[in-house]
Amino acid sequence: MRRAPAINGVLAARIENVIRTKGLPDGLPIPPARLIESVSGSADLLWFYESGRMGALSIARILRRNALRMSMFKAILDFGCGCGRTLRHWNSLPGNRLYGADYNAEAIDWCRAHLPFVRCETNRLRPPLPFHGRAFDFVYALSVFTHFPEDLAREWLQELRRRVRLGGFVLLTTHGEEWRRRFLKQRRDVSLTDVDLKRLGTGRIVTKNETQAGTNSCMSFHSLDYVRSRWARGFEIVDHLPGGILAYHQDAVLLKRT
Repeated sequence: MRRAPAINGVLAARIENVIRTKGLPDGLPIPPARLIESVSGSADLLWFYESGRMGALSIARILRRNALRMSMFKAILDFGCGCGRTLRHWNSLPGNRLYGADYNAEAIDWCRAHLPFVRCETNRLRPPLPFHGRAFDFVYALSVFTHFPEDLAREWLQELRRRVRLGGFVLLTTHGEEWRRRFLKQRRDVSLTDVDLKRLGTGRIVTKNETQAGTNSCMSFHSLDYVRSRWARGFEIVDHLPGGILAYHQDAVLLKRT
């Protein structure tokens, strides 16, 4: 999750009125405000669209850095897709190659009704994925593992490895190097303490509100050393890009299934 930047109230109202009258630039339906807020931390329609667009651009950029592209993959999963904030920006991909999964059943119902180019299924907080027999070529999870405590992240990493074909790729994001740099500069995230920063500096994970796993209230922060030592089990770390996900201020980690 990434909250929308502050916009003058009058201007924001005018922008929203224009969008609701003329529609979003992609011509696809607009989700209800409650679903938009559940994925983006704000009911701001412009931010919902732009953050999703920038998320898709970030994925494409990271793949391109590694001589990959979305059109190479036959089966692509958006894990934690919500109401399709990022998925909607892949609607030009040919063929039936897009899948989405989320544990918000209402968001999945909306995607099924309004994004016909995606096959969406509801999962539970813990594995398994609800796609029987499907092996994915590429899975991405934007701002998902940032809301999992360590044990839940471990379970889902094991599940993703099981469901991604040998040589396939997984793109995850973290509150990592970029997040810590911004925090140290601006001290805006009051949830982090000096003790937490020291823990991150020694290659460990810090999780806040662990009992609310899977929600925006649960926040996990990962050091690069932690990612290298824990997330590389069964995967090869192909790329790590601090601040690689535009608008989220999250690091991108590209893994290859071994």
